[in-house]
Amino acid sequence: MSNNKCFYCECKLGEDSEMKSEVDHYIEVAEQPKLAFDWNNLYLSCYDCNRKKLSNATMPVSNCLNPCDTAENPADHLTFKHEYIRPRANSSKGCKTIKKYKLDRSELNYSRLKWVQRFEHFLRKLRERQLDNEGRKLTLREREAVNSFKEPHHAFSLMFRVYLSEEDL
Repeated sequence: MSNNKCFYCECKLGEDSEMKSEVDHYIEVAEQPKLAFDWNNLYLSCYDCNRKKLSNATMPVSNCLNPCDTAENPADHLTFKHEYIRPRANSSKGCKTIKKYKLDRSELNYSRLKWVQRFEHFLRKLRERQLDNEGRKLTLREREAVNSFKEPHHAFSLMFRVYLSEEDL
């Protein structure tokens, strides 16, 4: 379900990553102790999102996006300007989600920037190949490679989904 990513910031976790993972109580134990061991209240998160998030007393989770709620589309509330996360159209839920989980912290922006640079380098190489071949269209394999960045298992897949939908690639 988590694709070895933090539910909040989407950084990769585990063996292939420098990020340490933790289990987060989505609704804090102090707030509702009976949910302490409820699977639906346990979310995989990175150390930073779990430790740096605002308490529910300060910013209730009900005001934010729930990463496990499939009825909500995060792209309706969040967008990106390069590696910087922003609320879409001043979405209150987007603003509060960014604030609660500190999704605009500098180290997270830097991690997203590294992925944006890899993606842009990849696109440049594809465009060079297109020009070398008289402007041919992308092959199916090339389109699949571009689209792989927005697959759920990919780090920061929401950022790439937003970017690819806006760029119409």
